Amino acid sequence: MSITVSTDFQLDDAAVEEIGRSDDVMGVVRNCAETIGAVARGYCVRHIADTIEILEEDSALGAVYVGSRSSFAHLWEFGSIKTPTLAFMRSAAIDVADRFE
Repeated sequence: MSITVSTDFQLDDAAVEEIGRSDDVMGVVRNCAETIGAVARGYCVRHIADTIEILEEDSALGAVYVGSRSSFAHLWEFGSIKTPTLAFMRSAAIDVADRFE
């Protein structure tokens, strides 16, 4: 595993895979994703909020995907002619990023 530290922070592919396999790192990533989901539920309408959850975990990539299982969530996230733009997932991610800094 190697990590190059410079003005750019770069990880080689093997490092990313090794970090992703770490239970400790995945615990932190999962906690962050759960927090984003909880905050997002507070920003959107109830029938969409009830569908926000962890969708998938990929330990090989060190990624946890959080979102809505509703096929209409994108209309509330990005807006449409009849639906206001709530940006609940984007807003939650920004708010949670501020907390984890």
